[in-house]
Amino acid sequence: KTHSRFVLFSFRSYPYSKSQKMLSKKPRESKFRHLFGTPFQAVECVTGLKVGAIQMDANPLKANGSFFALPWGTGTVAVLPLSSKGNLAEVPLLVHDEKTVNDFAFSSTDDRLIATACSDGTVDFYRIPSEGFASDVTNPDQRVQVNDKRIMSLSFHPLASDVVAAVDASKGVSLVDLNSSSVKLSLPESHKAAPTCLSWNAQGDLLASSCKDKVLRLFDPRANSVVASVEDHQGAKGAQNTFVGRANDTEYVLSVGFGKGSDRQMNLWDPRNMAQKVVSVNLDSGSSTLFPFADRDLGLVYIAGKGDGNIRYYELGSDEPYLHYLNEYKSKDPQSGVVLLPKSNVDASKCEVARFLKVTPQGAVVPIRFEVPRRENTFFQDDLFPDTFDRRASMSSDEWFGGGNKPGNKVSLNPENK
Repeated sequence: KTHSRFVLFSFRSYPYSKSQKMLSKKPRESKFRHLFGTPFQAVECVTGLKVGAIQMDANPLKANGSFFALPWGTGTVAVLPLSSKGNLAEVPLLVHDEKTVNDFAFSSTDDRLIATACSDGTVDFYRIPSEGFASDVTNPDQRVQVNDKRIMSLSFHPLASDVVAAVDASKGVSLVDLNSSSVKLSLPESHKAAPTCLSWNAQGDLLASSCKDKVLRLFDPRANSVVASVEDHQGAKGAQNTFVGRANDTEYVLSVGFGKGSDRQMNLWDPRNMAQKVVSVNLDSGSSTLFPFADRDLGLVYIAGKGDGNIRYYELGSDEPYLHYLNEYKSKDPQSGVVLLPKSNVDASKCEVARFLKVTPQGAVVPIRFEVPRRENTFFQDDLFPDTFDRRASMSSDEWFGGGNKPGNKVSLNPENK
Protein backbone atom coordinates (compact mmCIF):
# COMPACT_ATOMS: atom_id res chain seq x y z
CA LYS A 1 0.00 0.00 0.00
CA THR A 2 1.12 3.52 -0.70
CA HIS A 3 1.68 5.36 2.54
CA SER A 4 -0.02 8.76 2.81
CA ARG A 5 3.31 10.49 3.48
CA PHE A 6 4.73 9.97 -0.03
CA VAL A 7 5.41 12.40 -2.83
CA LEU A 8 5.48 11.24 -6.45
CA PHE A 9 8.76 11.46 -8.36
CA SER A 10 8.49 10.26 -11.93
CA PHE A 11 6.77 6.89 -11.65
CA ARG A 12 8.16 5.76 -8.27
CA SER A 13 7.35 6.85 -4.74
CA TYR A 14 9.74 8.12 -2.11
CA PRO A 15 8.92 8.77 1.55
CA TYR A 16 9.57 12.23 2.90
CA SER A 17 9.75 13.65 6.38
CA LYS A 18 7.72 16.69 7.39
CA SER A 19 10.75 18.93 6.91
CA GLN A 20 11.27 17.64 3.36
CA LYS A 21 7.91 18.57 1.90
CA MET A 22 9.50 21.31 -0.22
CA LEU A 23 12.33 20.94 -2.71
CA SER A 24 15.76 20.97 -1.16
CA LYS A 25 17.34 24.43 -1.14
CA LYS A 26 20.83 22.96 -1.12
CA PRO A 27 22.74 24.60 -4.00
CA ARG A 28 22.97 22.44 -7.13
CA GLU A 29 25.86 22.51 -9.54
CA SER A 30 24.47 24.66 -12.32
CA LYS A 31 25.49 27.70 -14.34
CA PHE A 32 22.30 29.29 -12.96
CA ARG A 33 23.22 28.61 -9.35
CA HIS A 34 23.96 32.29 -8.67
CA LEU A 35 21.17 33.77 -10.80
CA PHE A 36 19.82 36.86 -9.03
CA GLY A 37 17.15 39.49 -9.56
CA THR A 38 17.51 43.28 -9.30
CA PRO A 39 14.72 45.86 -9.56
CA PHE A 40 15.30 48.92 -11.73
CA GLN A 41 15.90 52.30 -10.12
CA ALA A 42 12.79 54.34 -9.27
CA VAL A 43 13.50 56.85 -12.06
CA GLU A 44 13.21 54.00 -14.59
CA CYS A 45 9.79 52.87 -13.33
CA VAL A 46 6.26 54.04 -14.06
CA THR A 47 4.25 55.37 -11.11
CA GLY A 48 0.79 56.71 -10.37
CA LEU A 49 -1.12 54.16 -12.43
CA LYS A 50 -4.54 52.84 -11.50
CA VAL A 51 -4.86 49.04 -11.25
CA GLY A 52 -8.42 47.97 -11.97
CA ALA A 53 -9.96 44.51 -11.76
CA ILE A 54 -10.50 41.74 -14.27
CA GLN A 55 -11.81 38.22 -13.75
CA MET A 56 -10.52 36.75 -10.50
CA ASP A 57 -8.13 34.10 -11.81
CA ALA A 58 -6.44 36.32 -14.39
CA ASN A 59 -3.09 38.05 -14.22
CA PRO A 60 -3.85 41.78 -14.52
CA LEU A 61 -0.51 42.69 -16.09
CA LYS A 62 0.23 41.72 -19.70
CA ALA A 63 3.15 42.67 -21.95
CA ASN A 64 4.93 41.94 -25.20
CA GLY A 65 8.22 43.22 -26.61
CA SER A 66 6.97 46.80 -27.03
CA PHE A 67 4.00 47.51 -24.74
CA PHE A 68 2.42 46.61 -21.44
CA ALA A 69 -1.26 46.73 -20.48
CA LEU A 70 -3.33 46.65 -17.31
CA PRO A 71 -7.02 47.08 -16.42
CA TRP A 72 -7.98 50.64 -15.55
CA GLY A 73 -11.68 50.43 -14.78
CA THR A 74 -14.69 48.19 -15.41
CA GLY A 75 -14.58 48.67 -19.17
CA THR A 76 -11.22 50.30 -19.77
CA VAL A 77 -7.68 49.04 -20.42
CA ALA A 78 -4.47 51.08 -20.39
CA VAL A 79 -1.85 50.23 -23.04
CA LEU A 80 1.53 51.91 -22.65
CA PRO A 81 4.96 51.65 -24.32
CA LEU A 82 7.62 49.75 -22.35
CA SER A 83 9.75 52.87 -22.64
CA SER A 84 7.34 54.80 -20.36
CA LYS A 85 8.89 56.24 -17.19
CA GLY A 86 7.87 58.44 -14.29
CA ASN A 87 4.48 59.67 -13.19
CA LEU A 88 2.37 59.84 -16.34
CA ALA A 89 0.12 62.89 -16.66
CA GLU A 90 -2.19 61.24 -19.18
CA VAL A 91 -2.92 57.59 -19.83
CA PRO A 92 -4.75 56.72 -23.07
CA LEU A 93 -7.38 54.02 -22.60
CA LEU A 94 -9.28 51.45 -24.60
CA VAL A 95 -12.85 52.38 -23.65
CA HIS A 96 -15.68 49.81 -23.81
CA ASP A 97 -18.96 51.62 -23.21
CA GLU A 98 -21.60 49.73 -21.24
CA LYS A 99 -19.70 46.45 -21.08
CA THR A 100 -17.12 44.83 -18.85
CA VAL A 101 -13.66 43.69 -19.92
CA ASN A 102 -12.92 40.34 -18.26
CA ASP A 103 -9.47 39.79 -19.77
CA PHE A 104 -7.15 41.00 -22.51
CA ALA A 105 -4.15 39.59 -24.35
CA PHE A 106 -1.39 40.65 -26.70
CA SER A 107 -0.77 38.71 -29.87
CA SER A 108 2.18 36.30 -29.65
CA THR A 109 3.39 37.21 -33.14
CA ASP A 110 2.46 40.88 -33.59
CA ASP A 111 3.47 43.49 -30.98
CA ARG A 112 0.89 45.93 -32.32
CA LEU A 113 -2.18 43.75 -31.80
CA ILE A 114 -4.17 43.46 -28.57
CA ALA A 115 -7.55 41.81 -27.92
CA THR A 116 -10.11 42.30 -25.16
CA ALA A 117 -12.58 39.71 -23.80
CA CYS A 118 -15.95 41.42 -23.35
CA SER A 119 -19.11 40.73 -21.37
CA ASP A 120 -21.36 40.84 -24.46
CA GLY A 121 -19.78 37.77 -26.05
CA THR A 122 -17.42 39.69 -28.31
CA VAL A 123 -13.66 39.82 -28.71
CA ASP A 124 -12.49 43.30 -29.71
CA PHE A 125 -9.19 43.73 -31.58
CA TYR A 126 -7.09 46.90 -31.61
CA ARG A 127 -4.09 47.84 -33.76
CA ILE A 128 -1.58 49.79 -31.67
CA PRO A 129 0.32 52.65 -33.36
CA SER A 130 4.10 52.17 -33.30
CA GLU A 131 4.48 54.94 -30.69
CA GLY A 132 1.45 53.82 -28.69
CA PHE A 133 -2.01 55.33 -28.42
CA ALA A 134 -2.09 59.14 -28.22
CA SER A 135 -5.64 59.38 -26.84
CA ASP A 136 -8.59 57.24 -25.74
CA VAL A 137 -9.92 54.72 -28.25
CA THR A 138 -13.66 54.02 -28.22
CA ASN A 139 -14.02 51.77 -31.27
CA PRO A 140 -12.03 48.60 -32.00
CA ASP A 141 -10.45 48.00 -35.38
CA GLN A 142 -12.23 44.67 -35.55
CA ARG A 143 -14.90 42.88 -33.52
CA VAL A 144 -15.79 39.18 -33.56
CA GLN A 145 -19.04 37.97 -32.02
CA VAL A 146 -18.08 34.64 -30.47
CA ASN A 147 -21.49 33.89 -28.92
CA ASP A 148 -23.94 35.53 -26.51
CA LYS A 149 -22.02 34.50 -23.37
CA ARG A 150 -19.46 36.54 -21.46
CA ILE A 151 -15.93 36.00 -22.79
CA MET A 152 -13.76 35.31 -19.76
CA SER A 153 -10.20 34.83 -21.05
CA LEU A 154 -8.05 34.83 -24.19
CA SER A 155 -4.91 33.04 -25.37
CA PHE A 156 -3.24 33.76 -28.72
CA HIS A 157 -1.67 30.98 -30.75
CA PRO A 158 2.16 31.04 -30.32
CA LEU A 159 3.05 30.70 -34.03
CA ALA A 160 0.05 31.25 -36.31
CA SER A 161 -1.12 34.78 -37.04
CA ASP A 162 -4.64 35.89 -36.12
CA VAL A 163 -5.66 32.82 -34.08
CA VAL A 164 -6.91 33.22 -30.52
CA ALA A 165 -8.63 30.84 -28.08
CA ALA A 166 -11.56 32.39 -26.21
CA VAL A 167 -13.11 30.94 -23.04
CA ASP A 168 -16.75 31.87 -22.38
CA ALA A 169 -18.91 31.83 -19.25
CA SER A 170 -20.70 28.65 -20.31
CA LYS A 171 -17.38 26.72 -20.02
CA GLY A 172 -16.88 26.62 -23.78
CA VAL A 173 -13.65 27.31 -25.67
CA SER A 174 -13.76 28.74 -29.19
CA LEU A 175 -10.95 29.18 -31.70
CA VAL A 176 -11.36 32.58 -33.34
CA ASP A 177 -9.87 33.48 -36.72
CA LEU A 178 -9.30 37.20 -36.95
CA ASN A 179 -8.55 36.91 -40.66
CA SER A 180 -12.13 35.78 -41.40
CA SER A 181 -13.76 37.42 -38.33
CA SER A 182 -15.31 34.12 -37.35
CA VAL A 183 -15.21 31.18 -34.97
CA LYS A 184 -13.53 28.34 -36.84
CA LEU A 185 -13.43 25.60 -34.17
CA SER A 186 -14.70 24.79 -30.70
CA LEU A 187 -13.12 22.44 -28.18
CA PRO A 188 -15.11 19.42 -26.95
CA GLU A 189 -17.55 20.35 -24.19
CA SER A 190 -15.68 18.52 -21.43
CA HIS A 191 -15.23 21.23 -18.78
CA LYS A 192 -17.60 20.70 -15.85
CA ALA A 193 -16.77 24.08 -14.31
CA ALA A 194 -15.11 27.33 -15.38
CA PRO A 195 -11.68 26.99 -17.02
CA THR A 196 -9.17 29.19 -15.19
CA CYS A 197 -6.23 28.99 -17.60
CA LEU A 198 -5.43 28.02 -21.19
CA SER A 199 -1.90 27.58 -22.50
CA TRP A 200 -0.41 26.44 -25.82
CA ASN A 201 2.59 24.20 -26.28
CA ALA A 202 5.53 25.61 -28.23
CA GLN A 203 4.46 23.92 -31.47
CA GLY A 204 0.92 25.24 -31.13
CA ASP A 205 -0.80 21.89 -31.72
CA LEU A 206 -1.88 21.25 -28.11
CA LEU A 207 -3.85 23.29 -25.59
CA ALA A 208 -3.75 22.67 -21.83
CA SER A 209 -6.62 23.84 -19.63
CA SER A 210 -6.83 24.18 -15.85
CA CYS A 211 -10.36 24.21 -14.51
CA LYS A 212 -12.43 24.78 -11.37
CA ASP A 213 -13.50 21.11 -11.60
CA LYS A 214 -9.89 20.33 -10.49
CA VAL A 215 -9.00 18.55 -13.72
CA LEU A 216 -6.10 19.27 -16.07
CA ARG A 217 -6.95 18.56 -19.71
CA LEU A 218 -4.93 18.40 -22.91
CA PHE A 219 -6.71 19.11 -26.19
CA ASP A 220 -5.84 18.64 -29.82
CA PRO A 221 -8.01 21.53 -31.02
CA ARG A 222 -7.94 20.69 -34.73
CA ALA A 223 -8.89 17.06 -34.09
CA ASN A 224 -11.65 18.21 -31.71
CA SER A 225 -10.37 15.71 -29.15
CA VAL A 226 -9.35 15.48 -25.50
CA VAL A 227 -5.86 13.96 -25.52
CA ALA A 228 -5.67 13.52 -21.74
CA SER A 229 -7.70 14.36 -18.65
CA VAL A 230 -6.30 13.95 -15.12
CA GLU A 231 -7.12 15.10 -11.61
CA ASP A 232 -4.85 17.97 -10.63
CA HIS A 233 -4.84 20.43 -7.71
CA GLN A 234 -7.72 19.67 -5.35
CA GLY A 235 -8.06 23.09 -3.70
CA ALA A 236 -11.12 25.26 -4.23
CA LYS A 237 -9.21 28.07 -5.94
CA GLY A 238 -8.34 28.07 -9.59
CA ALA A 239 -5.10 26.59 -10.94
CA GLN A 240 -2.79 27.90 -13.67
CA ASN A 241 -0.54 26.07 -16.12
CA THR A 242 2.11 26.53 -18.77
CA PHE A 243 4.24 24.31 -20.98
CA VAL A 244 7.89 24.16 -19.89
CA GLY A 245 11.02 22.67 -21.35
CA ARG A 246 14.32 23.39 -23.02
CA ALA A 247 14.82 24.09 -26.70
CA ASN A 248 14.72 20.87 -28.80
CA ASP A 249 13.97 18.76 -25.71
CA THR A 250 10.94 17.15 -24.07
CA GLU A 251 8.14 19.58 -23.26
CA TYR A 252 6.20 19.20 -20.01
CA VAL A 253 3.09 20.77 -18.53
CA LEU A 254 3.63 22.62 -15.25
CA SER A 255 0.55 23.42 -13.17
CA VAL A 256 0.35 25.50 -10.00
CA GLY A 257 -2.53 25.62 -7.56
CA PHE A 258 -3.75 24.66 -4.12
CA GLY A 259 -4.09 21.45 -2.16
CA LYS A 260 -7.17 20.73 -0.08
CA GLY A 261 -5.88 23.07 2.62
CA SER A 262 -3.91 26.26 2.05
CA ASP A 263 -0.85 24.48 0.66
CA ARG A 264 0.30 25.94 -2.65
CA GLN A 265 1.65 23.32 -5.02
CA MET A 266 3.23 22.79 -8.39
CA ASN A 267 2.83 19.61 -10.42
CA LEU A 268 4.88 18.52 -13.42
CA TRP A 269 3.25 16.34 -16.10
CA ASP A 270 4.61 14.55 -19.15
CA PRO A 271 2.10 14.89 -22.04
CA ARG A 272 3.30 11.56 -23.46
CA ASN A 273 2.09 9.73 -20.34
CA MET A 274 -0.33 11.57 -18.05
CA ALA A 275 -1.07 8.50 -15.89
CA GLN A 276 0.96 9.97 -13.03
CA LYS A 277 2.71 13.22 -12.23
CA VAL A 278 6.42 13.39 -12.89
CA VAL A 279 6.76 15.27 -9.61
CA SER A 280 4.51 17.11 -7.16
CA VAL A 281 5.92 19.78 -4.85
CA ASN A 282 4.39 21.65 -1.91
CA LEU A 283 5.72 25.20 -2.11
CA ASP A 284 4.27 26.91 0.96
CA SER A 285 1.00 27.93 2.58
CA GLY A 286 -0.75 30.97 1.19
CA SER A 287 -3.98 32.33 -0.18
CA SER A 288 -2.93 34.15 -3.35
CA THR A 289 -2.98 32.77 -6.88
CA LEU A 290 0.33 31.58 -8.34
CA PHE A 291 1.43 32.21 -11.92
CA PRO A 292 4.09 30.06 -13.68
CA PHE A 293 6.46 31.43 -16.33
CA ALA A 294 8.70 29.39 -18.62
CA ASP A 295 12.04 30.19 -20.24
CA ARG A 296 11.92 27.62 -23.04
CA ASP A 297 15.40 28.54 -24.26
CA LEU A 298 17.18 27.69 -21.00
CA GLY A 299 14.75 25.35 -19.24
CA LEU A 300 14.11 27.75 -16.37
CA VAL A 301 10.82 28.09 -14.50
CA TYR A 302 9.71 31.12 -12.47
CA ILE A 303 6.82 31.10 -9.97
CA ALA A 304 5.23 34.36 -8.79
CA GLY A 305 2.15 34.87 -6.63
CA LYS A 306 -0.44 37.63 -6.84
CA GLY A 307 0.01 39.53 -3.57
CA ASP A 308 3.46 38.05 -2.89
CA GLY A 309 6.71 39.98 -3.02
CA ASN A 310 8.92 37.13 -4.18
CA ILE A 311 9.63 35.25 -7.42
CA ARG A 312 11.00 31.72 -7.07
CA TYR A 313 12.99 30.13 -9.86
CA TYR A 314 13.93 26.56 -10.75
CA GLU A 315 15.90 24.70 -13.36
CA LEU A 316 14.20 21.88 -15.22
CA GLY A 317 16.39 18.78 -15.31
CA SER A 318 16.26 15.17 -16.46
CA ASP A 319 17.33 13.95 -13.00
CA GLU A 320 15.19 13.77 -9.86
CA PRO A 321 13.50 15.84 -8.57
CA TYR A 322 13.29 17.31 -12.11
CA LEU A 323 12.48 20.81 -10.84
CA HIS A 324 15.67 21.97 -9.13
CA TYR A 325 15.33 24.95 -6.82
CA LEU A 326 17.77 27.75 -7.59
CA ASN A 327 16.83 30.77 -5.49
CA GLU A 328 14.20 33.47 -5.12
CA TYR A 329 13.97 37.18 -5.67
CA LYS A 330 12.51 38.94 -2.62
CA SER A 331 10.87 42.33 -2.28
CA LYS A 332 8.93 44.06 0.48
CA ASP A 333 6.54 45.43 -2.16
CA PRO A 334 3.82 42.94 -3.15
CA GLN A 335 2.84 42.44 -6.76
CA SER A 336 -0.74 42.73 -8.01
CA GLY A 337 0.44 41.27 -11.29
CA VAL A 338 3.69 40.12 -12.89
CA VAL A 339 4.75 39.23 -16.42
CA LEU A 340 7.85 37.83 -18.15
CA LEU A 341 9.05 39.89 -21.12
CA PRO A 342 10.32 38.29 -24.36
CA LYS A 343 14.00 37.42 -24.68
CA SER A 344 14.48 40.29 -27.13
CA ASN A 345 14.10 42.67 -24.16
CA VAL A 346 17.06 41.39 -22.13
CA ASP A 347 20.51 42.99 -22.13
CA ALA A 348 22.80 40.15 -23.21
CA SER A 349 25.91 42.28 -22.62
CA LYS A 350 25.11 42.20 -18.88
CA CYS A 351 24.33 38.46 -18.87
CA GLU A 352 20.68 39.31 -18.22
CA VAL A 353 18.73 36.13 -19.01
CA ALA A 354 15.22 37.30 -18.00
CA ARG A 355 13.30 40.51 -17.40
CA PHE A 356 9.99 40.78 -15.57
CA LEU A 357 7.56 43.60 -15.00
CA LYS A 358 5.54 43.76 -11.81
CA VAL A 359 2.75 46.14 -10.88
CA THR A 360 2.23 47.04 -7.22
CA PRO A 361 -1.06 47.87 -5.47
CA GLN A 362 0.11 51.51 -5.44
CA GLY A 363 0.21 51.57 -9.25
CA ALA A 364 3.95 51.38 -9.84
CA VAL A 365 5.25 49.24 -12.72
CA VAL A 366 8.74 48.00 -11.85
CA PRO A 367 11.09 46.12 -14.24
CA ILE A 368 13.21 43.37 -12.62
CA ARG A 369 16.28 42.00 -14.37
CA PHE A 370 17.66 38.51 -13.68
CA GLU A 371 21.37 38.12 -14.32
CA VAL A 372 23.93 35.32 -14.23
CA PRO A 373 27.17 36.75 -12.78
CA ARG A 374 30.21 36.09 -14.95
CA ARG A 375 33.79 37.16 -14.22
CA GLU A 376 34.27 38.02 -17.85
CA ASN A 377 31.32 39.54 -19.71
CA THR A 378 33.10 41.47 -22.44
CA PHE A 379 32.18 38.80 -25.01
CA PHE A 380 28.86 37.21 -25.96
CA GLN A 381 27.95 34.32 -23.63
CA ASP A 382 26.46 31.90 -26.15
CA ASP A 383 25.71 29.26 -23.50
CA LEU A 384 23.30 31.70 -21.84
CA PHE A 385 21.76 32.97 -25.06
CA PRO A 386 20.92 30.28 -27.59
CA ASP A 387 19.03 31.44 -30.66
CA THR A 388 15.50 32.41 -29.63
CA PHE A 389 12.05 32.70 -31.21
CA ASP A 390 11.75 35.90 -33.25
CA ARG A 391 8.05 36.31 -32.27
CA ARG A 392 6.93 36.50 -35.87
CA ALA A 393 4.23 34.28 -37.30
CA SER A 394 5.56 31.15 -39.01
CA MET A 395 2.20 30.47 -40.71
CA SER A 396 -1.13 32.07 -41.45
CA SER A 397 -4.39 31.24 -39.73
CA ASP A 398 -5.57 29.45 -42.89
CA GLU A 399 -2.46 27.26 -42.86
CA TRP A 400 -2.91 26.36 -39.19
CA PHE A 401 -6.65 25.67 -39.38
CA GLY A 402 -5.88 23.59 -42.48
CA GLY A 403 -3.64 21.28 -40.42
CA GLY A 404 -0.24 22.85 -40.99
CA ASN A 405 2.59 22.96 -38.45
CA LYS A 406 5.62 25.17 -38.96
CA PRO A 407 8.28 25.77 -36.29
CA GLY A 408 9.04 29.31 -35.21
CA ASN A 409 11.93 31.20 -36.72
CA LYS A 410 15.02 31.65 -34.53
CA VAL A 411 17.28 34.69 -34.23
CA SER A 412 20.54 35.40 -32.44
CA LEU A 413 20.68 37.65 -29.39
CA ASN A 414 24.30 38.51 -30.10
CA PRO A 415 24.41 42.32 -30.36
CA GLU A 416 26.98 42.02 -33.15
CA ASN A 417 24.43 40.20 -35.30
CA LYS A 418 21.73 42.85 -34.99
